[in-house]
Amino acid sequence: MSTPAQAARDARRELARLARPTGAFDASRYFRDTGNLGFYNVGTDRVRTMARTIVRLHKDVWTLGDVSRFADLLVRDRHLEAKALGIEAMACYRR
Repeated sequence: MSTPAQAARDARRELARLARPTGAFDASRYFRDTGNLGFYNVGTDRVRTMARTIVRLHKDVWTLGDVSRFADLLVRDRHLEAKALGIEAMACYRR
């Protein structure tokens, strides 16, 4: 088992490994101010699967506070998929 910080670091690394070219995607069509927003282009299904897997691996060890720290670290990341991963992990704890 890993700490929330270690899991967030590993998740970022995995997202970067899975990254695909964005092609002609124009983020400004969907977001008002893309600023420093980045995209890995890995797909929502894969992000949700990653979140469920991470939660399943840590369910017996992590508290709600731990998953909250994990999510907080990822939401601060500049990449949309990292933010979504943190949110999806928190959503797994609502059940």
